[in-house]
Amino acid sequence: MRLDCHAHTRRFSACSSLAPEELCRLALARGLDAVVFTEHHHQWSREDLIFLEAAHPPLRLYAGMELTLAEHYDVVLIAPPALLTEHCPGRPGLSLAEVARGLAPVRSQVFAFVAHPFRYSCDIPNELMDILHWVDGVEVNSVNLLKYNHTLHQGFVAPTNWACYTHALRLVPRIALYNTDCHHPPGVGVLANELPAPPPEDEAALVQLLRTTPIAQWQHATALRAMLDPD
Repeated sequence: MRLDCHAHTRRFSACSSLAPEELCRLALARGLDAVVFTEHHHQWSREDLIFLEAAHPPLRLYAGMELTLAEHYDVVLIAPPALLTEHCPGRPGLSLAEVARGLAPVRSQVFAFVAHPFRYSCDIPNELMDILHWVDGVEVNSVNLLKYNHTLHQGFVAPTNWACYTHALRLVPRIALYNTDCHHPPGVGVLANELPAPPPEDEAALVQLLRTTPIAQWQHATALRAMLDPD
């Protein structure tokens, strides 16, 4: 399965230009099997995702949510929609402590990762160290990182500061994730997590799959090249 765990649409994220239908069409055209919609401080309903899936088979869609914390880092949560609605309202500016406290009773049912933590700096202040210890994964590659500066590392296009991510994962071993964080058409489907399993039935099953299954990086070389060098 090729899975993007971080994508935004204009329906619920004002910073995105992507209609949900366009994102689905492009994801299929570029070889993805599944996408997690991770809008800013909002989670899609399962009913709306089922409607979209029916129009774009065989793509599977899941609901997540991106939170900007009071500590000025972004954390993505993947979990059944009803669970996050009850335990983690999508409100900007929540602290890590508030999020952790709300999710504590259901933490095993949530997959959390920190998105692009070294986009601006390779520093690891205490606030980021606390986040690294709480999350399950770290997003180590994304469109958000590559569009500024990029290089080749181990045969893949990587952010020039890839060593910052490697260092963080040595300090606090976590699951490495490869997502697009797409907001616009050129970024859809250029990166993905490749897992040796079919798309799971729902968010609950996806959480367990991400926690227990080896993840490899996949890149759509042609689309990625076109995005990085449009001329």
